[in-house]
Amino acid sequence: MAFDITTNSLNASLQSNIEPQIVLQIDGFTKIYGALDIKKFIQYGDAGLTYGSSPVYGGLNSVANQSPYISFSGPGGGTSTTIRQQLQVDKGLGDSISSISVVLIDKDGEVSKELVTPDETQTPTFDILGRRAKLWIGFANVAWPEDFFVIFRGTIDSVDVGAGFVKVNLNSPDSKKKGQIFTRATNTLDGAITSGATVMTLDDASDFLDPTFTGPSGTIDSDLSYYVQIDNEIIKYEAKSATQLQTLTRGTFGTTAAAHSDGASVESIYVLGGDSGGNTLDLALKLMLSGVNGAYEEDRAVTSFVRVDGTSLVDNAIFFKSLDIVKEFNVTVGDFVTTTGATNAANNVTNVVIQAITETTQGTYITLGSAATLVDEPSTSAVIDFRSQYDVFPVGAEMIPDEVDIAEHLNLKLLFLNNDDDYQFLLRDEIELKSFLSEQIYNPVGAFSLPRKARASAGFHLAGLLPGGTIKQINNTNVKNASKLRIQRSTSKNFFNATVYKIDEKFLEEDKFETVITSINTDSRTRIPVGVRPLIINAKGLRTIMGGANIANSATSRRLNKYKFGAEFLKGVKLNFKTGFDLEVGDVVLFDFSTLQVTDIKEAGVRSGENRLMQVDNKSINIRTGEISLDLVDTNFEADNRFGLISPASFVKSGTDTQNFVIESSFNTTQFGQNEFRKWENFIGSEVTVRSTDGATTGSAVLQQISGNAIQVATSLGFTPSAGQIMVFSTYQAAQPLENVKLLYVFQFDGVSFPDSDPSYKML
Repeated sequence: MAFDITTNSLNASLQSNIEPQIVLQIDGFTKIYGALDIKKFIQYGDAGLTYGSSPVYGGLNSVANQSPYISFSGPGGGTSTTIRQQLQVDKGLGDSISSISVVLIDKDGEVSKELVTPDETQTPTFDILGRRAKLWIGFANVAWPEDFFVIFRGTIDSVDVGAGFVKVNLNSPDSKKKGQIFTRATNTLDGAITSGATVMTLDDASDFLDPTFTGPSGTIDSDLSYYVQIDNEIIKYEAKSATQLQTLTRGTFGTTAAAHSDGASVESIYVLGGDSGGNTLDLALKLMLSGVNGAYEEDRAVTSFVRVDGTSLVDNAIFFKSLDIVKEFNVTVGDFVTTTGATNAANNVTNVVIQAITETTQGTYITLGSAATLVDEPSTSAVIDFRSQYDVFPVGAEMIPDEVDIAEHLNLKLLFLNNDDDYQFLLRDEIELKSFLSEQIYNPVGAFSLPRKARASAGFHLAGLLPGGTIKQINNTNVKNASKLRIQRSTSKNFFNATVYKIDEKFLEEDKFETVITSINTDSRTRIPVGVRPLIINAKGLRTIMGGANIANSATSRRLNKYKFGAEFLKGVKLNFKTGFDLEVGDVVLFDFSTLQVTDIKEAGVRSGENRLMQVDNKSINIRTGEISLDLVDTNFEADNRFGLISPASFVKSGTDTQNFVIESSFNTTQFGQNEFRKWENFIGSEVTVRSTDGATTGSAVLQQISGNAIQVATSLGFTPSAGQIMVFSTYQAAQPLENVKLLYVFQFDGVSFPDSDPSYKML
């Protein structure tokens, strides 16, 4: 699943009577709006609470500053109810709706007064236009925001005020990717230059990008280089003034240094990927997040320095009480911070990198790098600014981290796309970033853009489907139209039998390629006699000298294995809300052919076939009724590929007794950082094993409770865990209570003594 949901939300989704709830949150505005009464966890000191001699803690209470004014009908036409997502695998493009309207009941003019009329008492004046906003979805009786997730985010670009209503329109952050960047600069030489000149004077150099631009680290990013073309020579420049391009390197990219006359035309070329090539996902993140050229979140209050949760002291820590900075702002390890207003001067720092982010029961704290030497400041009036580590180019889409799924980009880089020199583009003309990302960054390497978690994300083509951290089963208990489902295959959808890669774009001729790599699958052509149906990819950034042919061949192999025989697909699978509310396009589900009595083409047309993994290609959700519809694709048709995950593993930090111990950041520290418990929080009820590294000490028990990195198991392990020991899943069991474990994780057997008869779980 794309969304991480809490235990409370999971439990609420399992109830028989489900009532969806949506919440509108506007940046800089303290009140929130819901369709129903918005609940929160009860806290000591809440207004209206009374305390007896034996108070009971826990439960929910109404959020104080809220109004249940979101309307789905009546004046103003009602709030948009349907959100759609779709995936176009041939274009490397996943997309969603571009905007959504929210209608609020303007009771006694309340909304107009507090939200629409500019508030001149604030500095600067509060204005609704241009404000970022989030639309959250959850259930009626769970806590906001802990048990909700964002289903749409955007910027308010219009306000419509009528009799009894206020309608605000949220424009998706994807619109930022539709802008033009790397605008072509042209000018003329003001004076002739020789073939050896290292400075050129122009009539006006102001339109050419500054090659000395530095990001938050204070260094020039190597993934962008700066060139010009004069006649048939390409020249690199490394400095500039108002009228000059300076520090020239002549005759680059195989061209010849030559003399050029006064008045010769000078045209910009920006080399994306730099002189030695750039990584696919690094380039994607830098293109989206650059252009802000400063903080993406400013003047956020700091609770304390060094002191965490009121008492604990952590070196170089900055604590935020009751604030999850990852969930709220998508702060990432490696981002930079600036603090001002601290009482102790040592706590005022500028552009210092974040080394770790840790969640606690009371909030979150960041740990800074060695460039800072923070001191204990238990309470402070300091504020903090956050700047993205990817804000490194002078131009970009100017997106903020909250609009980009950085974690999934980093995960894909770690697993599949970690080459440092995938691409080198010579950009002669401006690019429209949305299409450039899909067609030139993601698609050539076998990736695709996706709208995940209401953020710009990415997926990856494999020869078989790789399940995510959890998986949903689609069966007769949650499908509402089982009798109408039909399995389909087509030569016009989800099918091609060849690929044509054009690589090595000529340095002096745009859209002209020196190398063409054609791959035709003969098995597909023989079996399905429809001629050659190729997928054509013009990969402007792939170059043979940087392994471009290998990248093309690898992506081709994966793609043809998926689509060479025409992938099976199902259209319009209608799910109940509790099953499908947290699914998104690109997610993998388990489809139960047997209980749904859907004809299985693989099994000679029987209606009781094997369970199989399928990918969500399209989804629509009605946020008022909870009705959900999916299109599913089996991209492993008649292939033997089956992927599983290696079990998560965590080192023990310390132990209290035979049932309680603490784990610490282990192995893949990039994904979870200090929050190691994230690996395990979806698997309460499953059996785990704690063992020494040599296997001499071992014990198993059911995972019963997780509180931060503190683990509790249901029965004694037979020993008190100690530092350096490891927790993993226990060996595969037929009686494993959680299907997620069996579906996701690989266990090795000899193929004969496998302890479960269900073949969908058999991974040999």
